Amino acid sequence: MSIMMDRPAYEQMIQEDIDWLMKQPRTLERDHVVEVLKASTDRIYGKEPVNVPKCGNHKDVPFGVVRIGCEYDKAGFCVHCGEEIPF
Repeated sequence: MSIMMDRPAYEQMIQEDIDWLMKQPRTLERDHVVEVLKASTDRIYGKEPVNVPKCGNHKDVPFGVVRIGCEYDKAGFCVHCGEEIPF
């Protein structure tokens, strides 16, 4: 049985592979493998939204965005990412 990794765990795993590859002698094949690895995250998980909140506490769900763990100040904005309190 296989388990789907979450995006950050996959990106970390891929970055470790890329770091190792970059220490190897430069070849056309190495450069190609690095580019394929970099593109694999978007192919598997889809394009990441451009306006990703800085706090990382926002999760996209089918019917909108769930804000988990945001800490709001008195003005109604998240102290981590600046998102306004959803009403």
